[in-house]
Amino acid sequence: EQYSNTVMTSRDGMTLLELCSLMAGRKIPGSVLLSVLFPGSSRHAASRFSEAILELSSYTLIDATESNQQYSLDIHTLVQETVFERLMRDPPNLYNKLQLLAQCIVGRIGPVESYDKLSDSELVVLTPHVYSLAKKILMMGCPDVVCHQLVKTALVIACFSCHVSVASDLSHRYLALVETCCQDAHDLESVKMRVIALYYVSKSCVVASEPADAHSYLVRAVELVESLKDQELRLLKRIHIAVLEMLGVVCTLLHQHEDAQRFFLKCLSLFARNEQQCKQQVAEVMKNLANSYRWNGNLSEAMNMYQRVLDMQRSVSAENSVTTGTTMLNLAVCLDNVGDYCYAATVAEQAVTILRQCLPADHNDLAGALLTLSCCYRHLDDIPRAKQLAEESLGIMTSTLPQQHPFIAESMSTLAACYRHSGDVDHAIDLYKLVIDMLQTHCVVDCLSTALHELGLCYIMKQEWREALSALDQSLTIKRACLPQVHHLRADSSCLIGLVHSQLGEKEKAVQMFTECLEIAEQIMPLHHITVIALIGKAACVMEQKRYDEAEQMLLRSCDIMRQIAPMSEEMARALHELGRCYAEKRVWREALTALQQSLAIKRTSLPQLHSSTATTLYLAGLVYTESGGKETAIQMFRECLEIAEQTIPIHPVTGNALLMLAACVMELQQSQQSQQYSEAEQMLLRSRDILNQVAPMSEGMAKALLLLAVCTMAQQQYGEAEQMLLRSCNILRQVAPMSELMARALLVLAISTMTQQRYGEAEQMLLRSCNILRQVAPMSELMATGLHELGRSYVLQGVWRAALPALDQSLTIKRASLPLLHPDVANTLYLIGVVHKELGDVTTAVQMFRKCLEIAEQTIPIHVVTGDALRYLGGCSMLQGQIGEAEQLFLRSQNILKQVAPMSEEMGRVFIGLGTVYLLSSRLLEAEQATSESLRIFTFLLPQGHQLIQQAKDLLHGICQMKFSSS
Repeated sequence: EQYSNTVMTSRDGMTLLELCSLMAGRKIPGSVLLSVLFPGSSRHAASRFSEAILELSSYTLIDATESNQQYSLDIHTLVQETVFERLMRDPPNLYNKLQLLAQCIVGRIGPVESYDKLSDSELVVLTPHVYSLAKKILMMGCPDVVCHQLVKTALVIACFSCHVSVASDLSHRYLALVETCCQDAHDLESVKMRVIALYYVSKSCVVASEPADAHSYLVRAVELVESLKDQELRLLKRIHIAVLEMLGVVCTLLHQHEDAQRFFLKCLSLFARNEQQCKQQVAEVMKNLANSYRWNGNLSEAMNMYQRVLDMQRSVSAENSVTTGTTMLNLAVCLDNVGDYCYAATVAEQAVTILRQCLPADHNDLAGALLTLSCCYRHLDDIPRAKQLAEESLGIMTSTLPQQHPFIAESMSTLAACYRHSGDVDHAIDLYKLVIDMLQTHCVVDCLSTALHELGLCYIMKQEWREALSALDQSLTIKRACLPQVHHLRADSSCLIGLVHSQLGEKEKAVQMFTECLEIAEQIMPLHHITVIALIGKAACVMEQKRYDEAEQMLLRSCDIMRQIAPMSEEMARALHELGRCYAEKRVWREALTALQQSLAIKRTSLPQLHSSTATTLYLAGLVYTESGGKETAIQMFRECLEIAEQTIPIHPVTGNALLMLAACVMELQQSQQSQQYSEAEQMLLRSRDILNQVAPMSEGMAKALLLLAVCTMAQQQYGEAEQMLLRSCNILRQVAPMSELMARALLVLAISTMTQQRYGEAEQMLLRSCNILRQVAPMSELMATGLHELGRSYVLQGVWRAALPALDQSLTIKRASLPLLHPDVANTLYLIGVVHKELGDVTTAVQMFRKCLEIAEQTIPIHVVTGDALRYLGGCSMLQGQIGEAEQLFLRSQNILKQVAPMSEEMGRVFIGLGTVYLLSSRLLEAEQATSESLRIFTFLLPQGHQLIQQAKDLLHGICQMKFSSS
């Protein structure tokens, strides 16, 4: 102020040189700046002083590193419109005054690297005023050092307050000015100015999401710099490095990752000699190189590089700095991508803590960090915490950014993912559609592909497969255009598309997509969850094509991977479940049970007690126990399954099929106990039918439920109702499984029902179709033996004895090969073969068959119709051979059995006919009359008038009466 007073009181004043020498190295107080900008009464002296101060400013600029409190001129005073108005009213030295005001603003903001000291709200306030000031200086056509500083500052403000148009206009104006001034000049200073101008323009293009334009400007800048001689090039080393680094960043945005890595490595080679002096800049380049590795899918290399960057940043700056926090966030993203969610969340939490300390509460970088942390918590299934962080991030961005800004879309996308994980899928879909509209407007392809991918996941959760496929296809198309061929994000989309094709039944397309995923995943992330999911999905498709050995190898690989990365995880349990299913399809029951038991052990440890996935594995274990003969254990498995399923997935195929299989097991146990009381099973089957009718009306499960219900109805002798169920079952199977064992079984049961109604011709045709199917799918199965047995029985009922014998002989061969030696079904077929031989007159063979039948039946089904009737037939044969006493004993044993199981049956009537004949031959006429009268009573009750058996009984009774009369 002393010098100010001296100048203002002296007409000539001090010379500029004297003033500069006196004030060299001293800071300019704010009051002096104000007096220069707005001089007092002595306009001439003030003007002279202004010139002196402005000349001095080239030596003693305001120190940007000092605290803001040293200035009496604060930022809001500088940007008030009145300042510009008062300046414009004082035209002399206007450029110099604007230049000084620019220096004040630059000093307030500081270097470009310290932009983070300003809050977003301050940046928004500054932008229009700095833009106006910079434009005025540029229009005056003097691209000097202060102009560079102001353009640089204005660009920083415009970029970080997201004023894209400001950044673009300012940088292009500056480039045009420099090109005009340096049009034909090739000296070092001109090249330097042109390179800096190109650098600024490329930066504004990046902000405007125009990386291709930025790339072309930067290539020009590199060509200009590298056209210099070596000595001159060394003088522009810093500018050279800055341009190469920016070019690497732009190549990363364009997904030209190999080029980006080449430029970053070139930057590091330029730093090599004095790396210790430039650690901070080296760390920044290394961080960009790590970013390129990450986007290229090379996650392990990226994580190693981020760790090196962190070590370097901590050695040159405070432990808790913005750069350190940003690097830690990038490391957390990599950890999250490789599935190390716990560690990722820990690192991200530390990063957010650092950034909260270093940045204003409304800073966009803090909002981005909150998004990363939200993703980590979402992957840990802490949805409330993830949602809270996403909402906080969105709140910051909506308060500081334009309404349609891509950062806001990214926050909304993260929030939508939280809604999806919490089950509010409709809300998530609405948000994703809004995000996609915003991103399509701004052409932000990376975020757009991610949003489409997430939208596809939502549609998958709603089982809207076509909508999911459309969204995922769009996402993969963008990724194929933007990402390298081997990239983990492409593997993600390919895997999901494979799952959708699989659900749509398009197995070939599913296998193709899973293969594409595995080709990528096995190169860059062989030990990753995506690799496991793709292996399991492809194995499931291959199993559909009956390629079980191939599927087994894939599932064993998936289990090996999960044992290394997450041995007690849900994915491990799922891999074991599918391996168990594969072994079950191969009918390797012991290995299937081992895999399923391991899967159950993991699920019971890692999942909630009532979880649908546990119910699914219990159901499959029940199926395996059913097939391997452990009916009691199977029933226990199905009951445990239903305890969970009826609470978690009451209307679901697993629930319906578990009820169905439990009913089937109960029915088999009752049949083995010679009981046809199916009331409990029938209730389960009715519930199963109702569930499957809602979720899978045209499935094999539905067909089987109808089939078993028909069996229950036939046990109640309601053959008409049973036939309707069986016809519906067959109609379903004609569409979904026309050549299956279940189709053959349905035809078999329908034929039995038809035979009961004496429609033997129809039954024969159904049985022939059933046997033709079984010859292709299960030629040596127990069901094939049953079909041939029933076909032989239909011929027996029609009296076509010669046709019956081959069918029954084939049935007996299969039963002896597939069943235990003492099995009631073997006895049943031996019984029918004996009947056929007797009717063909081969009594000796018939007796052999009946005796073999009784050897089995008397041990397995001693009180049964087959045992009783075999004794009756054997008695008849003995009678024909003249062994009357033996015949009587056999008839009496038959009577005792049938009295217990079928007292009013046709077989019982025939026994009394036999006894009547034996008594007649033994001249025991009274007993003969009683036995024959009993047979007539039974036949009259069961059969229509005029039936052959009624007439036979009447004839026998008439003969007995005649003999009694003759005797008397």
